[in-house]
Amino acid sequence: MKQSQVRIMGANAANQQPDKTVVLIDLVPFGEKFDNTTAFFTSDMFWHKKVVIKASYFGYYDVLYVNYPGIYRRQFCL
Repeated sequence: MKQSQVRIMGANAANQQPDKTVVLIDLVPFGEKFDNTTAFFTSDMFWHKKVVIKASYFGYYDVLYVNYPGIYRRQFCL
């Protein structure tokens, strides 16, 4: 995934944990749209923390939910 495929849509302090930030990102496909297999594979990569994000810049991350039409919604409650 290239940097140009990721759009940060918003960032706010977490309600219950002000030392954390909730970030909403949109992933942009190369073609017209993601197919369900690509969407599932990409969400799985984030869910299992296989997406490398520099911890020295951003800290460690937790995925709270993934939402995409065509795959089931996963949710994590803190």
